[in-house]
Amino acid sequence: MESIVHSNITARYIDRVTVMGNDIHIDGWSLQCRDTTQLTVVFPNHQTISIPEEHWRRSSPDIENIYGTQYSSVRFEIITPFPKDIAPKDIGLISLRFDDKEENHTPILTFGETWSHVASTPLHQLKIGIGIPTYNRSGTLPHVIEQVKKNTSLPFNLFVSNDGSNDTTCSILRDFSDISYGNFRNRGIAWNKNRILFYLKEILKCDVIIILEDDMFPDSFAWEIDWIFAALRLGHINLAHPHQHADEGGVGFWHDPVISYSLSGQCSAFAREALSYVGFLDPRFGRYGHEHVEHTLRFIRMGYGGRPRKNQTGDAFYLLRSNLLPIETPSHSDPQEVEKASKIFDDIKDDVAYRSPWLPEDLSIRQLRDDMALIKER
Repeated sequence: MESIVHSNITARYIDRVTVMGNDIHIDGWSLQCRDTTQLTVVFPNHQTISIPEEHWRRSSPDIENIYGTQYSSVRFEIITPFPKDIAPKDIGLISLRFDDKEENHTPILTFGETWSHVASTPLHQLKIGIGIPTYNRSGTLPHVIEQVKKNTSLPFNLFVSNDGSNDTTCSILRDFSDISYGNFRNRGIAWNKNRILFYLKEILKCDVIIILEDDMFPDSFAWEIDWIFAALRLGHINLAHPHQHADEGGVGFWHDPVISYSLSGQCSAFAREALSYVGFLDPRFGRYGHEHVEHTLRFIRMGYGGRPRKNQTGDAFYLLRSNLLPIETPSHSDPQEVEKASKIFDDIKDDVAYRSPWLPEDLSIRQLRDDMALIKER
């Protein structure tokens, strides 16, 4: 929760800020709502929008319990059009003004992290890439693709990377005329995700890349917006499960991520700029295991996606809560592959942060180049 407290009279908190479709949603509370007669949202382009009273005199029993019965209706749930010329970085400059007084003019959020340079680009001008790595999930893949297409609000490039499935995945992908895809030979998770990162970053030049596993799908419209904001603000972000423990706090929003000691790779997002410093998943990993954790740890070493734990060894990961739902599917986990990956992890965990998507040999580079040539673009 983002807090701004001046005194007991002007205490206010912002619970959540997000953009859905063409609107910005601002939820929180302020003690000033009790006495104010006008609440205005002020955008950094100097546009102002007056908010109807029913949106900022909402019931607030939690605040009443702390400050007294006179503050029983001081919550606000603001929904107002989001100007198309506003960039993600400018959200910190949006403010609420009470009774049209400058002294009651306060930014909705404050940030300490460094935003990606491209965060100064208006949201609707960003180039977004979404990649789905898949292997033998022909029963669920069409639903995942359709839900991504249905629930993504911004223009985006969708790429599905099929890692040598031996079911009907190849023919299913051929039936989609509006996505890019590749049917490749099986190389394992690290190589397959690198196909996605390389294609979306190096070939399409996407500003933000989201990788969504083939057994997860978005269940609400504009699901990608929070992932974009988190990636541009933090460089890298991963998914928090519904019951994920916040070891060091955080609610799970893009401006207040869960800070956890555990990590999974079911959905993750990357800023192009951060990838330029950290690189790709290490291609020395085989079929399954540890590749995503090792990648995220390198992001943290470069100042993205997490931080060292407090008073302990190890790292804490930044995680985002999101309306993504899992699909029950058989796991492709192989204990022998995990054991081999664990040994690789121990051997390479202290290597330099940046990794190329290929092994240091000409054949490996040519294999990736050949893979890129197989991609069928929409």
